[in-house]
Amino acid sequence: MREVWNLPAENKFWFTGENWLQVVLDTENEETRAKILLLLWRYWHHREDCLRNNGRETIKGCVQFLKQYEEDLRKAEVSADQYGGKAVENDQGNCTRATAQPVCMTKRLDEKWIPLVRGAVKINTDASFLAEISESAAGVVGRDYRGVVLKSVCKRLPMCRSAEEAEARAILVGLQAMQGNYNGQVIVETDNQIIANELLALKPTRSPHYGLITYIKKCMAAFSDCSVQYVKRSRNTLAYGLAALTRSIGEQVWIANVPSSLRSLMISECTAPF
Repeated sequence: MREVWNLPAENKFWFTGENWLQVVLDTENEETRAKILLLLWRYWHHREDCLRNNGRETIKGCVQFLKQYEEDLRKAEVSADQYGGKAVENDQGNCTRATAQPVCMTKRLDEKWIPLVRGAVKINTDASFLAEISESAAGVVGRDYRGVVLKSVCKRLPMCRSAEEAEARAILVGLQAMQGNYNGQVIVETDNQIIANELLALKPTRSPHYGLITYIKKCMAAFSDCSVQYVKRSRNTLAYGLAALTRSIGEQVWIANVPSSLRSLMISECTAPF
């Protein structure tokens, strides 16, 4: 965590009495205090995971989770300040102030889905991973250069050992779903940076997902050009919604459409290319 967060020295976390945590927090600024509490909260999650589940969460996965979680909290705080601290989201993905104020967009333009060059296809993928019940699902949406949906998929995944494995399998589902209809230029977007980095690595890694990563790369070779890039969750919300929806509706495929419950999200996520 020290590679991405500025944390107190190790000896400050030594047990010096029953009030040791309060002493540590009192000597740090507000940002560092928040990070320390997030870190301790995640440690407790891993303890419970080891006691009640398989305890296979990786250190890299924990670091990535905390980094993303802290960034999302900061953005939420900034948005609350920007819009007066209270907003209500309507069916179109817009927000209105509690008082009579003009409607405002909840997402900044630079955080939406980004259009492509003409002729290319973008595949957004995400996974829902529930370690407590050993259940995982993939959400996939393929769009053309204008943002028009070509195909969307909800699919259950085989048992996964980690969230990273589930995210990798979701990418595989996306590639396989598109192979039967298209073999041109493809860009795959995932909000899991660990898996994105492993797919971009030119040399073999010691990843526990090495076999799966190798198979995904073979599937990528079926397209004339295929690249992978990491994006923030705010640019991947429709795929996330599809993955979560799988638990309630099961496996489904839509051609040139998405589930009716996600249509407003589809509209709000995309940016017009012209």
